[in-house]
Amino acid sequence: LRWDNYYDLVGTANIQLNSHWVPGLRIENQLQFAGIRKNVFSIYYPSRRLNFPAYPFIRVTNLQYPYKLYNKGKIDGRYILKTDKINIGIGLLLKNFWNTEFKYFIMQESFQPEDDDTSNKESIAGISLSAQLDLLDDVLLPMNGILLKGKYENSSIEWGSAINYHLYQGEGDIYFTQKRNTYRVMGYYHQGLNDIPKYLTTIVEGNQTFVGLNEFQLEGNTLFFSRMEYRYKHKKDIFGHLIFSWLINAKSVNNVSIENKWGVGIGITLVSPLGPMEFIWSRGPKNIYSEEGWQNLFHFSAGYKF
Repeated sequence: LRWDNYYDLVGTANIQLNSHWVPGLRIENQLQFAGIRKNVFSIYYPSRRLNFPAYPFIRVTNLQYPYKLYNKGKIDGRYILKTDKINIGIGLLLKNFWNTEFKYFIMQESFQPEDDDTSNKESIAGISLSAQLDLLDDVLLPMNGILLKGKYENSSIEWGSAINYHLYQGEGDIYFTQKRNTYRVMGYYHQGLNDIPKYLTTIVEGNQTFVGLNEFQLEGNTLFFSRMEYRYKHKKDIFGHLIFSWLINAKSVNNVSIENKWGVGIGITLVSPLGPMEFIWSRGPKNIYSEEGWQNLFHFSAGYKF
């Protein structure tokens, strides 16, 4: 369980099964409920003969969650995203720190205002290549290490899709600790081309990714930003934070471009048996695409990350 600043209570349950009839076959199902409704069913078969285990997989995802849409920095309404998706592909795993997947996906999707009861789903299909290098020493409160992620996604009518788009996405995160002091530098970039769905070019998280902005507020076909954070260990279960975020460049769907927007925040993290509790006060722009002054935000989240 965790408490999310936007979705409130979110829970997850996971089950994994091994097959006695087909040794090595893995079956897994993960269910998220309450504030987010999501189910991911996976079947994969890791190779046990290679130094770099390859695994063919089938993954079926069904999800529904509320979405706050921004348009050129202003709230355009509340929407519901519904997706039924099938992924078929092959992955490559190196020990517990490198993972690469290549897949073909096809899905039925609707993205409509929450007060619209009509069912108007669109078919989207394409290919995706993703890679991740994870050398962090802890999931919840990393002290040292590096995390790198990259993704390319292509949807085309040649793959059976109703729309064409390209998505390029990259992220890097570095932690370094000296005694009680931890320093973090994070960078993120994406570029979406052609008829890319709006939700793919929106950062769902608010203060946890860019301090000073609400959930869903950071959006654009092009986004390039960084986050710098200083963390001080007051006690073994109490940490203080000083955070700066820098929006280097953003371009909206309507080709409105902006540069050099800042956010600043201070916070405290308390480690509890139920997971870390995080409090952040921040200050950032009311609208990233115009000069409308500043806003003050308070963020609270608790529990584990999933």
